[in-house]
Amino acid sequence: KIELFRITDPDTDDTRKKHLAIIAGQHSPQEMLGAHFLSPMLDYLLKNPKLLEEMVLHFVPIVNMDCAFWGSNGSNLNGANLNRFWAKNAQPENRGIRNYFLNLRRKGVKVDMFLDCHAGGIFRNHILFRHSERGWSEVAGENAPQMIKQQEKLLELMEHYAGIRKEDSWVGSLMKRKRRMASGYFQHAFPESLSYTLELSTSTYFDPHERGNRVLDQKSLDIVGIGILKSFLHYVGIKRQ
Repeated sequence: KIELFRITDPDTDDTRKKHLAIIAGQHSPQEMLGAHFLSPMLDYLLKNPKLLEEMVLHFVPIVNMDCAFWGSNGSNLNGANLNRFWAKNAQPENRGIRNYFLNLRRKGVKVDMFLDCHAGGIFRNHILFRHSERGWSEVAGENAPQMIKQQEKLLELMEHYAGIRKEDSWVGSLMKRKRRMASGYFQHAFPESLSYTLELSTSTYFDPHERGNRVLDQKSLDIVGIGILKSFLHYVGIKRQ
């Protein structure tokens, strides 16, 4: 059983809101780190409940329940690495999450941003995998220039609020072979949205307030969680209280 949480004001129309989707916890135990930035994000929303009249947060804190419960090399009990089966030969876990968002679209809901969160690497700061111009041309066609412009805007906001810098990010491909991964699948399935992979470093982060690299601590996860939320709100035009 996979838990998917939907946080919003139930008394307002979802089709009129902005939607942020986050999935985390797919592989090794270290990837549970991704779920921990959700806590400060939720605390922020609880302190600012009016925001939930204009937005919906969808999040899955643990995708690979088998790995989380039993422990493994990152595979589920079928022996499948869930980060490689989002498109072809999708596993039950992948299919369940995919169907949830496809059903939302059938109901007239547009998800504005997908974020697939991973952790465990000893990178220099947190890394966002951004899409190449070639990738956008494959997915968005004539709308590629506009999507690239939106991507650049979001990257600037993520650096400002969350310390996730463009200079630390990696350019990824959206070619067919990458569709097996979550961000590639969602970008192909929802070309009108922005979809990214976030790799949380277990060594350092860039502090956007002090403008310098720091050793990873809980403060980093607070900055990332609240910073991603503020970036999203700014990006979609929701004014913070």
